Amino acid sequence: MPESVFRDFIKNETFGPQLIKDISTRFRTSLTSVIFRMLTLDIAPIFVVFTSNGKVHYWRKSNDLKVWINDITKLPPPEDSVAMEYLEADYDFIYSGVEKAQLITKSTWFKLNDWEEDIDFYEYCIPTKQYKTIISLIWEA
Repeated sequence: MPESVFRDFIKNETFGPQLIKDISTRFRTSLTSVIFRMLTLDIAPIFVVFTSNGKVHYWRKSNDLKVWINDITKLPPPEDSVAMEYLEADYDFIYSGVEKAQLITKSTWFKLNDWEEDIDFYEYCIPTKQYKTIISLIWEA
């Protein structure tokens, strides 16, 4: 996915699960590789979490996402996260279509300062039952 072609393809597009799917189709690559390419190119202010066997193994945020997070590595996803819903559903798909991006609050994944408002974010998860993994993509609504 060459950077210039990638950026041209997404120019003026609305960020969300459908865009990720469209990029995946256009470049004939996985959803996972699209998400990580977006992260490395700082395309949008996003937070990515990789959960395996019920524990967070990796997380990373884009440079322009202005949030504060404790190290969550080796911990389960938050109780009120969409990732936890997928864990409780044994990695089965529980959302489809426009519901793939679920509304959550900022405090679901991030630490709030005393002066901060708990604003809306979206969480989109890609579960893989065979490998017991979930990739969570989180961004501000």
